[in-house]
Amino acid sequence: IPEAVIAIEDRRFYSHLGIDPIGLSRAMVANVLGGRFSQGGSTLTQQLAKNLFLTPDRTLERKVQEVLLALWLEHKHTK
Repeated sequence: IPEAVIAIEDRRFYSHLGIDPIGLSRAMVANVLGGRFSQGGSTLTQQLAKNLFLTPDRTLERKVQEVLLALWLEHKHTK
């Protein structure tokens, strides 16, 4: 089950350092073209950071905090 979740939610889980620039770029382009926030580009580590430490607000400030926490989590803990 864990590998299935990783395959669906974050297929580059083992190759990124907490953030996935490819996934973030894909989501950003889709959201801009769609004119709304329809896709997320968050990694599993970013989702963990958001759920453990942050509010559910959808702001740029919270997203920056999420990225920084994800990088910190990846630095402190192994996969």
